[in-house]
Amino acid sequence: MKPARKAAISKQTDLLDNAAIAELLAREAEQASEQLRQAFRRAARRAFLWDHEAYDLLAAGKSLAELEGIGPFLDRRIR
Repeated sequence: MKPARKAAISKQTDLLDNAAIAELLAREAEQASEQLRQAFRRAARRAFLWDHEAYDLLAAGKSLAELEGIGPFLDRRIR
């Protein structure tokens, strides 16, 4: 395996911080229908303000729906 490919694979296993999740949510919004677009954008904006990192909640076995702007649907999409 080439070194560059190996590095890319190991980076994929890293945990995403809230800023990275916000970026991914914003990208999802670009592809979504109008109602989902609003939900993704709202969640992306609020992700920067969350008191806790999403990966900490998941590690504690909690739902991401505890974070402002995240409902059950987005909780499943982020996981």
